[in-house]
Amino acid sequence: MADIDSSNNKVVQHLSNTVVVEQIERAKQEWEVTADALPQLICLLDREGKILRANRTVERWGLGQVEEIKGLTLLELLYADIESNSSYFTTFWKHAWVELNEGKQVSMEAQDKWLGRYLEFQLRRIDIVTTERSKLSDSFAVAIIRDVTEERMVQHIKQQNERLAALGQLAAGISHYFNNILTTIIGFAELLNVRPDISAISKNDLSHIIRQSHRAARLTAQILDFSRQSLGQQNMVDFEVLLTKYTTNQYSNSPTNVSIELTVEPGLYRLKADSKQMEEVFDNLYSNAYDAMPHGGQLLVKLYHQALSFDELPPHPNLSVGDWVVFSVIDTGMGINPQDKLRLFEPFFTTKEIGDGTGLGLAQVYGIIKQHGGEIDIQSRRNEGTTVNIYFPTV
Repeated sequence: MADIDSSNNKVVQHLSNTVVVEQIERAKQEWEVTADALPQLICLLDREGKILRANRTVERWGLGQVEEIKGLTLLELLYADIESNSSYFTTFWKHAWVELNEGKQVSMEAQDKWLGRYLEFQLRRIDIVTTERSKLSDSFAVAIIRDVTEERMVQHIKQQNERLAALGQLAAGISHYFNNILTTIIGFAELLNVRPDISAISKNDLSHIIRQSHRAARLTAQILDFSRQSLGQQNMVDFEVLLTKYTTNQYSNSPTNVSIELTVEPGLYRLKADSKQMEEVFDNLYSNAYDAMPHGGQLLVKLYHQALSFDELPPHPNLSVGDWVVFSVIDTGMGINPQDKLRLFEPFFTTKEIGDGTGLGLAQVYGIIKQHGGEIDIQSRRNEGTTVNIYFPTV
């Protein structure tokens, strides 16, 4: 009888252990699934800073397979293609490791130009309970890396819009006063120019005054476009016809070493717009593209519709749900430095050499697009060309 009881107890104990193992395994799988679903990159590190485990975010970021990265350091994982001592992360890691050994939490946010992201790093030491079992664990710290690029870009765009709005108010006030002064100068100069008692030499001087005053008036008009206080006349137009006509003329007027390709997806492109202002937009964008390709290249112009729904991330934070007409100008030129990108729409800011540009082209484009209820977005990387996307609301 005792043997039977003992045997039963062993069976019960075995079943109990099996249930416990199954529960542990199920809990382990649930945690892995949860960790893999997180957008953050999470890495478990040993005392040498090498990766013991990581979640599947490492694969979504294109850094390698989970099974292959064990034993790498974070520096080797994130910056495998550059010298270790050339990464800002090296300095951070040296400081962080000292802090971690003292039981402290370390964090940092950085604009990572190599990965093209804004990254937020958090390093936390794992509190080890002093038991015999815990001494067998190699886990020392956990690294949590969050991609905050979208958040920072939204913040940058908001700050940029606020800065440009303030600049627009200032520019509008100055431009109106300046325009009144120019009107007086041009008016009196033209009256003098038609007087019979004015000498030929004086008439020539007056012609210079009138010509330069008109040039200043055009610059004033550009500033008023930027400030969204220019007097435009918006009517229903076929944007495809406007764009096709302008681009066709460019085939013979563009630099000989630049090829132009226009693609228009099937659809209707009726917009409420000012035709003359649209031509100003074309002029500035095409001219900038040519300047960016001094040694030649390709200019690709696209026109298409893009429908935005509630469940997708818009390509520009200010775009609402609905149908948008997208006008894109893409060049294969030298690109734009990251530090210049946030100032592109500021009046009188230019990346060109002194005397080669007024710095009003993109400012004028920005103001015109805003007057038409649209948005503009510029994507560019140094030596990889530039893409300008303009979004117009459909009517």
